[in-house]
Amino acid sequence: MEQMKTWKNPQTGRLVPIDEIREYVRLKFKYENDELVRIRNGRKEHNKHTKGYRVVTLCGCKVLLHHAVWLFHNEYLPEEVDHGDRNRDNNRIGNLRASTRSQNKRNKTKSVGKSSKYRGVSWATRRSKWVAEIRIDDNKRKYLGAHDSETAAALAYNAAAIIYHGEFAHLNKIEEGI
Repeated sequence: MEQMKTWKNPQTGRLVPIDEIREYVRLKFKYENDELVRIRNGRKEHNKHTKGYRVVTLCGCKVLLHHAVWLFHNEYLPEEVDHGDRNRDNNRIGNLRASTRSQNKRNKTKSVGKSSKYRGVSWATRRSKWVAEIRIDDNKRKYLGAHDSETAAALAYNAAAIIYHGEFAHLNKIEEGI
């Protein structure tokens, strides 16, 4: 996994060494009750980013809080930092993991407005069947078959997700009694 050595400040365009940001985080913040808290006043200073992530100000610019937490505990910043439970407010180090962009996308929730209530499942009108597909390496789609029931297609997706996505798999919750 590629480790970033510099971070590009989105406001100034300046490349800041990761070590400098990490040192700043360690000087200005402390870890208390499994949360990162600013030292100077002991209160939480988190703002919501437009995509629902919490942000803090470091070195004069806004940084995603989960990146700051990661740097507090680690020597590097990976390509992406993934929330294992998909909760953007849960920035505990035990919930964060290094990931690539591709791995992080695998952990997304199902898109809204699709024909099925399950991830990786859609209704094929021409066949009058439920079709299961999964995205694998470099966003390629792998066909998993046409199924008579939506649940069967969801189970096919779950089996493939375990194989292809491993620890980043987001499995469908199959409703009981179906």
